[in-house]
Amino acid sequence: MSRQTVHLKHLRVCQPFRVEFHGMPPCEISYSRPPGLTRRQKRRPAVASCVSRPVLLRGPIFLLYLFPCAVATPVQCFLMYYCCPSLLCLAKSAPVSCAVKLSRAPFLHRHCGCAMIMNTLYPNNCPKWERTMTLQKLRRWLGFPLEDRYRVHIEQDIVQSSLRPGIFSALLILAFQAVMMVLSLLRKGGPFASLRRQGYWWLYVTLFSVTLLFLLLIVFLMRRRRPCLDTFFLPLQTFYTAFLCLWGTCVTLLDQFGGNSLSVFTYVTLSAAALTVLQPWQSALIFTGNCLFLNLLLPYTPAGPDNFYSNAVNSCFVTLGAFFISLWFYRSKVSSCYAKIIIEQQNADIRSMNVQLDQMAHTDELTGMKNRRSLERLPLDDRWNEMPPVSAMMVDIDFFKQFNDTYGHLAGDECLQRIAAVIRQFMEGREGVAVRFGGEEFFICLFSCSRAQVLEAGETLRAAVERCGYPRSDLPQGCITVSIGAATTEAENAPRLEDLLSRADKALYEAKHEGRNCVAAYI
Repeated sequence: MSRQTVHLKHLRVCQPFRVEFHGMPPCEISYSRPPGLTRRQKRRPAVASCVSRPVLLRGPIFLLYLFPCAVATPVQCFLMYYCCPSLLCLAKSAPVSCAVKLSRAPFLHRHCGCAMIMNTLYPNNCPKWERTMTLQKLRRWLGFPLEDRYRVHIEQDIVQSSLRPGIFSALLILAFQAVMMVLSLLRKGGPFASLRRQGYWWLYVTLFSVTLLFLLLIVFLMRRRRPCLDTFFLPLQTFYTAFLCLWGTCVTLLDQFGGNSLSVFTYVTLSAAALTVLQPWQSALIFTGNCLFLNLLLPYTPAGPDNFYSNAVNSCFVTLGAFFISLWFYRSKVSSCYAKIIIEQQNADIRSMNVQLDQMAHTDELTGMKNRRSLERLPLDDRWNEMPPVSAMMVDIDFFKQFNDTYGHLAGDECLQRIAAVIRQFMEGREGVAVRFGGEEFFICLFSCSRAQVLEAGETLRAAVERCGYPRSDLPQGCITVSIGAATTEAENAPRLEDLLSRADKALYEAKHEGRNCVAAYI
């Protein structure tokens, strides 16, 4: 899509400038004041743009005209005829998307800085512009009514919803034609007793053969990859529907040699409209062509000239009814599929938001670790019961309140982040869960870890924290240290989280009583 941004504040009155679009001839735009201004308004800066010479370019073209920016009321943007969403007028405060007529023009803020013209510009009162808009509306009404980005998904849904009814209808037609052929064979004289019977017979055989071929092609497409079915089912169904309507017209023409009935034409046309999914242009082409074919040949039947008017009126009403039935059916299908897409998108957005909210609710914002609330899900972990024994460590930063009072809370936050990084590195390759329990405390749960192993792991973690060397001058060690309390559940009993937390907490107090910067086990 071609775009050209014009900063009107840098232009002088009546100074022409050129707007060039990729692959198009340039279009000259002039900058002038609108007529009919008062003396006070003429002293204020005016902003206006208009086409100075008629230039016919490809695509939608607009005439953009702005009132003076200094007017006390908001600036009103008049757009001749219609405006499609591709035209965007940008104000300084908020963008305005224009899709209105002249009588319902949008309002722009009076401090509008620039006007963005997207696509190209037709001159005012251009017949080609009117024809273009009419053709676009007609194309949208007769074809796919939504944006092209929904076409593939909606057509796939239509194929899936139409596949089973289409197969069932084809099987009914096969059975009906088989019965009619058997009855023709059992009839006195057989199917070849007269030319009319021969016509019926060959019509039955033809419809039976085409329907069987239609079913075989569907089965063939279903056994191949799904894109083949999504690509070829709807064109195949359209071709079969056109043939079915033509078959009904031929049967109706044969009926005219024994009466004056349009019953076959009526029920075949209406059934095709109600049981198949056709785009409006397809249904209009099939049903209108079928009606014209019928009315062109009806005068050559025995009762045709006498009943031409009634047959023409009845067939036209049937065709019109079939078209609107098909149109309503297609639009309802597209609307339901579109609503399904929107609901799926909304559900996906809701699920994504729920995942984000869940992560925010169970993640510590400062350290990026899981928080205490996430421990509620720990007993639901498969490893909780499948990988005994379960051990736990309660980690506490030594004299952290004193550290905060000495170095400040920002340094305390940095210290917590450093300790969390050490714990994450410690958990690599280990089956377990590490959370920030609260304040300066961290809780670590290890699966398939015995009492001796958890003591060894605790000593490894304590030494890693000490080696990280986060400095502090208020302790003899000269760096941050931690105290760790370790506990292990009995292997023969099912572990309980409350017991594990209580034991690890008691072991932590024991480590603090022993002088801190050590590992103590629950006895």
